[in-house]
Amino acid sequence: MPNKLHLGMLGFVLLLLGRPAQAQAQDDFQPGYLIRPAGDTARGQVRQQGKQRAQRECVFRTSPTAPATSFEPNQLLGYGLSAGPAFRRARLARTETDSVTVLRFMEVLVAGKASLLYGLDNEGKGHFFLQLQPPFPSMSKPLAELVQLQRRVEVNGQAFTQVIKQYQQTLTVAFADCPAVTAKVPKLGFSEDAFTRIVQQYNACVAPATAVAQLSERNVSTRLDVVAGIGMSQQLQLSHISTIAYLNTSLRAAASPIAGLQLGYNSRRLSPRLWGYVGVLYQRSSYTGAETARPGSPPSDARYTMAYEISTLRTPLVLRYEVGRGRLRPFVEAGGTFKLVLKQHRNEYVTYYAAPYNYPPETKPLFKPGTEYEGGWLVGLGVQLHQASGHHFTAQLRYEQTKGLISDFVTNGRVSTNNTTVQGLLGYTLFK
Repeated sequence: MPNKLHLGMLGFVLLLLGRPAQAQAQDDFQPGYLIRPAGDTARGQVRQQGKQRAQRECVFRTSPTAPATSFEPNQLLGYGLSAGPAFRRARLARTETDSVTVLRFMEVLVAGKASLLYGLDNEGKGHFFLQLQPPFPSMSKPLAELVQLQRRVEVNGQAFTQVIKQYQQTLTVAFADCPAVTAKVPKLGFSEDAFTRIVQQYNACVAPATAVAQLSERNVSTRLDVVAGIGMSQQLQLSHISTIAYLNTSLRAAASPIAGLQLGYNSRRLSPRLWGYVGVLYQRSSYTGAETARPGSPPSDARYTMAYEISTLRTPLVLRYEVGRGRLRPFVEAGGTFKLVLKQHRNEYVTYYAAPYNYPPETKPLFKPGTEYEGGWLVGLGVQLHQASGHHFTAQLRYEQTKGLISDFVTNGRVSTNNTTVQGLLGYTLFK
């Protein structure tokens, strides 16, 4: 693809992203609650903020017309959004090398007899904490950080990095009343996904009924997105399988609208950041092309022009991985796609004869109706602007390549197609 096209598509995606961001800034308050030091709960609206500010303050109002009040961690036990994350007051070190602690509203990743909390220090580095109710056996503190250390060591003149997995010892002690779970700790990696899974497994072990309810409620999510955008620089490359000269060419399509629905599914038990999507996208494309007969192909020097306008239905099936934990989350995706022609609106080629053949131009059908289908792969990247209400905005760029077969009208030969498409899409989550 030309570089100018890539720059144009990138500008298009950034423009689409800018529009929902402006709208979102005016709708930061979402239904939520706060928990006062006495343990009572007040319901109203909570301002949705970036991950740094959300852990430093809670901005709350009792109604849309009431004034907003800001609360710091020393004023509340916690707060949360009704359709989003919950935060619990706890202490963590100001930095990795500082023993002085500060109060923060830590995000609750898993809640239960064992809770998994996530907090950011003053340098923006993330920390995971385990909290047990009642507190840890043989431990005096109610909160234990899950720590992995790295240090450089030298043995026989060779330096290497030694990884010390202290979090495994912490989890082994904390989960001592469930041997089936502690047996998995030695192979546990240091990641949010791994910690989320094992804490959920421990809760299911010690309190099955409660844990199952939480899993069904929190750990399976679906999204239905409506998407719309533009498919640009499509190219239908035709291989010369039949005996018609003009079929050994390519047809190009101008930019055209594309729209449809995408259904997403996520299981936190697998990964809170990994989503599977299946979509149905409609597009009407108008291809054109031209070719001159090869030497020795009668009539000599004839010209052909081709027009092929079709409505298609795409069904992409992709895996999407989201990066980050803030409101603005980049993602990458990859998967397969299948394209089917629904209707041919225009389907013709025109032959223009050169001397000495002084015939008038001749128009004939190019392909047989209903014979085109394609399958292939796609990759993409984008960003998603998260809202606590679940109505997220998405802007993305996709590159798609498909291959297929189509029937030539004149000889009934099977012509192979090779189609490349670049799409810029804007999405909006209807429900979550």
